[in-house]
Amino acid sequence: VASASLAASPSLSTSDKTVSPETMSPQQMLAEITSLRRKYDELVSFSVNLTAERDILNNTLEQTKRDLNREMAARAALENAGVGVGGRGGKSAAGGGKKGGVSIMLVLIIAMAAALGGIKLANSGAADFLESVPVLGDALDFVDEDRSSGGIAKEEL
Repeated sequence: VASASLAASPSLSTSDKTVSPETMSPQQMLAEITSLRRKYDELVSFSVNLTAERDILNNTLEQTKRDLNREMAARAALENAGVGVGGRGGKSAAGGGKKGGVSIMLVLIIAMAAALGGIKLANSGAADFLESVPVLGDALDFVDEDRSSGGIAKEEL
């Protein structure tokens, strides 16, 4: 913008040389004033745009903070009610909170009891009914002796 007025009158002030107002002609002064007025208007326009953008960002930030506070309050209310919402930052109902739910220790105890019960049933021959389960029967690899004794046990019942 300023380069057009500088090209029109080469004796105007620039950053590398300064011309005093006393040595300027009225036409050069008018061109310099016009150039400065244009620069000032651009600066004011830029400042107004920055202020508007700042206001928009501040309003967006405040709205986001309000939404976050609302979500945190709702989450706290659900956790206090015992629903146990899992996720980031908080204790979930299955993850070790003391407000209820299933702890890891309880899951391990139940798994161990089920394994010991399965071993006991297999040793006593009472687990032959698992032979009829399509994938599980093949995986357990029942021997023919167990099948014949299991058949007798089924007939006796």
